[in-house]
Amino acid sequence: MYSEDLIQQLFLAYSEKSLNTITTKIIELYKKNQFDSIREISKLVLGDQYPESEKISKSFSRLIMLFHPDKFKHYNSELTKAVNCNDIKKLNKLTGILLLNDIGNIKVVDNTIDEVEFASQYQWEGDEDGFDYFEDSDDQKDLSEDEETDYYKLDDELNDQISNSFFSAIKRKYYGFMDVDLPTYYLEDIDNIEVAGYEITNLDGIVYCKHVVILDLSDNQITDISELRTLELLEEINFSGNLITEIDVLCNLERLRVIDLSGNNITDISPLFGLRNLEYINLLGNNISYDQFEKLRENQVMVVY
Repeated sequence: MYSEDLIQQLFLAYSEKSLNTITTKIIELYKKNQFDSIREISKLVLGDQYPESEKISKSFSRLIMLFHPDKFKHYNSELTKAVNCNDIKKLNKLTGILLLNDIGNIKVVDNTIDEVEFASQYQWEGDEDGFDYFEDSDDQKDLSEDEETDYYKLDDELNDQISNSFFSAIKRKYYGFMDVDLPTYYLEDIDNIEVAGYEITNLDGIVYCKHVVILDLSDNQITDISELRTLELLEEINFSGNLITEIDVLCNLERLRVIDLSGNNITDISPLFGLRNLEYINLLGNNISYDQFEKLRENQVMVVY
């Protein structure tokens, strides 16, 4: 049986003011590149369930989604039900927030770098193995003029792709070099793709990833994401630290729940207004008007800006 004092502490911990304090501190730590602190907070909250290899962007978004002030009503309702039903299991689960009572006292040291290098603030610990395999293409074949693509093999244009394409990055990540034939059907069954920090400039080849649900292409040099238009199963995308200016294509991806577009050059997020499944979006480092942020919040989206 929980004491009245502990129950009161829980209601205070899940108050809108307390949740705002927690998320404000987490965002401050994130902006200042205090990633170790973010990880420690995640470990406190998740305990043994915290995946040690989890990327910092994932840990950050998870914490914001857990403790965003917009979830005040949800937690208040859950607490009330648990108390009325004497649901000890549920109450035990909710007590984790009490470990964050002193979060406001965490010291923040500014580790950010020059603003002209803003994109590199988002170093998502991407595996850079394979960068030494950029080779001269003197012996490349002439591009085929035949537009028909064989189902089991890339056409000449895609097979001899420049080293900065999405497809070439996939080759480097999984094979360590690009001079290899990779049948396109190998990509069709992948549902979770992470190719962060591979100097990708274009998304050539991504159309073959028909069943991808989670896509992380953070910390690259991508400007155009229109190739995503056919990836209708996407639920989570991370394009932080790129050079994106337009996101019109995202309005067609109706399953999107989690989006990270921090550290880009986006000024218009209206294509996102119709995404009914959207729960969370990180837009730090973009020049977007407050009115547009509010429009997303009216749709019950957790927004970080």
